[in-house]
Amino acid sequence: MSSYFTKEEYEKIVAEWESPEGGYDTMFRVARRVLFGWIVRQCNTDPRMKGGEHEEDIMQRINLSLFTHCVTGFYRNERYTDKSADAFQAWMFTVAKNAFIDYRKTELRHEADPIPEAEPAPEEESCQGDDRLNRAFRTVMTADSEVHIPLTWMAQMLLIAYHDIDKIETADLIVEKFTALTLDTMLEMLILMSREIPWLALDPTHIKALRSRLDEPYNGVRRGSLHYGDFYGTRKPKSAISDWVYRMNQLIKRKEKKSCI
Repeated sequence: MSSYFTKEEYEKIVAEWESPEGGYDTMFRVARRVLFGWIVRQCNTDPRMKGGEHEEDIMQRINLSLFTHCVTGFYRNERYTDKSADAFQAWMFTVAKNAFIDYRKTELRHEADPIPEAEPAPEEESCQGDDRLNRAFRTVMTADSEVHIPLTWMAQMLLIAYHDIDKIETADLIVEKFTALTLDTMLEMLILMSREIPWLALDPTHIKALRSRLDEPYNGVRRGSLHYGDFYGTRKPKSAISDWVYRMNQLIKRKEKKSCI
């Protein structure tokens, strides 16, 4: 197999995976360079996908799969005894092909056979179930706090839903998955994860507001360009995460108490 990236690039990818903070920047950069042309060619083979409207969405879906599975699904997976650059490249293309097939099945089916939107129920009618969780997301996404705090709560809830794990396990996963990401990348990964949760519908205006807050300065630097781990300060990562999630949960409880009286 011809190699699409250098040995040095792969070594940097692995070094980022193995670092205490975790990291994916090099992998994302390499994946885009290697896979985007392939995505364009695949789209051009399907008349429904020509025109440049689908490529970026497919690339983001691939990034989410790589982000979620590169370490546990490949690097630490005992099924893959070969951890070479060529082996990773082959695995990456498998991920890309599966993501492309899944996108074509789901997104194009929805375009061909649109389902009428149901009339939304008033918020006051229910304080339980999926409606309550969606309200919690709305509360957190509009919270008047530093933006990394609502992002932390969102990360915990999405990891619970996406990986079917409990809250205790999420702190370790947040540290592993997000510490080395910029807040910009963290938000985009969370948005992608949310699209895989059937009951969850993030409000586009709230997403836009979060993106705007990432443009704000923080100690003279654009906030979204900072890494999530920069906000731990002198505290241990899991202690900071626990505190931030607690703050959002207390806000949600106050809101719920008012709405369910």
